[in-house]
Amino acid sequence: MIAIVGNKCDLENIRQVSNEKAEKYAKNVGALHFLGSAKSGTGVQEIFKAVMKGIFEIKEKMYFVFLQRFVRRDLLKQATKAHMKESI
Repeated sequence: MIAIVGNKCDLENIRQVSNEKAEKYAKNVGALHFLGSAKSGTGVQEIFKAVMKGIFEIKEKMYFVFLQRFVRRDLLKQATKAHMKESI
């Protein structure tokens, strides 16, 4: 999970990187892009909510991958045990 935040969006007149350029860069590296201001609080909640949502989505995907591997391994063990009993 990568989030790129353009801080100090309340100081538009001193911006060094255009919003378009930052969005393009974020897209190229697979990151989220936000504008925010710690001073005014603009965008802060949106940023944290999006990052937390992304973290939970990643955690959920990891859980399902783990679960799939565990179930496959367990089913393989059961099938092997059943085959061994049939062979005897």
